Amino acid sequence: MLADVIDIAPWGHIGPEGQPVGVYVSLFKRLSDLSACPLEQRLTPIPRAVTEVTRNVAQATIMLDRADLNAGAVEVGEVTRLQIEVWLPNGSKLRSLDDLVGKTVGVLRGPTYHEAFDRDPRIKKIPVTSPINQLEMLSKGRLDAAIGVRENFISAMGSASLRFETFASPIVLEQRKVKLWVSPSMRDTPCAVRLAKALTEVRRNGEVDKMLRDIISYSPGESLKAK
Repeated sequence: MLADVIDIAPWGHIGPEGQPVGVYVSLFKRLSDLSACPLEQRLTPIPRAVTEVTRNVAQATIMLDRADLNAGAVEVGEVTRLQIEVWLPNGSKLRSLDDLVGKTVGVLRGPTYHEAFDRDPRIKKIPVTSPINQLEMLSKGRLDAAIGVRENFISAMGSASLRFETFASPIVLEQRKVKLWVSPSMRDTPCAVRLAKALTEVRRNGEVDKMLRDIISYSPGESLKAK
């Protein structure tokens, strides 16, 4: 079976030895071991992962909750919850979603973030290639703000050798569920049932939280205060 892993660090990316690494890579391996359902992993852009799972080209994926997967794939269960934030350059006076009207905000291609933000045509959404690109453009004054998952930005800061002091306190929008989906052809199959049980086990024993702590390491004392 094929598992599409979204190609965004720290969830899925190529490691120093040229092999896929990341939180979802580790999680899929663990779920595969526990369920005895072999999962061949492949790094995939978010839009393609959505298309492939809903069309039975791939059999599983993990990502933020989204309407097209809810409609076209089979939800196995919740993996964790992640915080959506708007990051700002140091000295920014922006304080709320309303303040973003007319401003340039860096967004990744593919993800959905926050319903009010996604639907507001007055916000100038600038497509960028990665969280690193978002933060570099933000630090150089080429964007007014950047929106995304907090862990994406923290991981990107380490990769780009940026410091928390480069940025103002973020605007927190909401927490979003991350879910495991399988393709329609996997519905009610023995593997789907075993994957659901494996996911319940790794959540209950804290393995998912440990994966996040191990890969996204930062000092709580350095954390940005949310607005």
